[in-house]
Amino acid sequence: MNNINQTDVWNITLIETAVLNGTFGEVEWERDSVNLLNSTIGETLLFNNTDSSPQEIRLSNLTNSLIFFNNNTLIGSGNLLDNNESINISIPSGNWTYVLNRFNLTEGSIRQNSPLWINSKTDDGKTVTYHLASNLTDAINTTFYPIQTIPCSSTITFTPKDGTSFTPITTCINNFISEVTLTSYNPSNSSNTLTITYSTTQSTGGGSSIQRSSSQTINESIIGNEPDSIYNLSLMCQEVEKFLFNFPNYTSDEYNIFKNDLEIIQGMSIADSLLTFFIEDFEINCPKYVEPTITDKFEDSDYKTEIIIVLTFILLFIVLLVLNRVKKV
Repeated sequence: MNNINQTDVWNITLIETAVLNGTFGEVEWERDSVNLLNSTIGETLLFNNTDSSPQEIRLSNLTNSLIFFNNNTLIGSGNLLDNNESINISIPSGNWTYVLNRFNLTEGSIRQNSPLWINSKTDDGKTVTYHLASNLTDAINTTFYPIQTIPCSSTITFTPKDGTSFTPITTCINNFISEVTLTSYNPSNSSNTLTITYSTTQSTGGGSSIQRSSSQTINESIIGNEPDSIYNLSLMCQEVEKFLFNFPNYTSDEYNIFKNDLEIIQGMSIADSLLTFFIEDFEINCPKYVEPTITDKFEDSDYKTEIIIVLTFILLFIVLLVLNRVKKV
């Protein structure tokens, strides 16, 4: 299903071979020879070395990139979160290189040419189990985005193939899991197992608090206004507010266009689960950006004072108008 095979390479869009540098999305590339052919398949950038000797490419402006040869050998760091900025790659003669920028494993979304995929999933209402596969020859660390609502208090266990089970790092928004960091994701057809056992009592706490599992030790917040926040909360709220104003009954196409634009603005990929939380629970996540209702305004003491002053002036005006008419009579 997700194996890289010879038939994949024919369905490509060729790019002008005489050009030695160019861009694909955010990624900038530079090659040494026109015999190092570049092409694209969907969101994948490819380089095919047709020369008789190794050729080098230089990639820059990368973000969480998955890069590998056509024999599924990993290029760069096995921790995809470290594959940022730039990298130089020497491609052996007759080999292909696949570049998948902003890579993650998202449930319900198939990334073309991805060597990682969800082989199967079971859910009995108490426990959900994902069997994860990889055609790569090396273990990697990457991010998994579930699409279903999973309470953050649930018990999560990741068991790599031939490895020891452990509790992975998770990120939670509004008491629900938004992403899971998978480490030591090993080559296998289905033996990497992510198991989630739902908590017996689900938290119903409101607010826009963002929680982490006890195993997480990184310092930066996922969303906030601090300089080291991964996502900027104010920017997220501003953009979502404009989107909801312009498209109150948005379609899936409008959502996808907005998501792509927002990822460019934020400078990184955004999980559908995260963006959906912001859109569907905008009033909770972005209270400062919600237009107050009439009831809210009357509950505001400053607003009450303003109303009283205005009503007083109106009343005085009416009294003066009546007195003036009485004098004329």
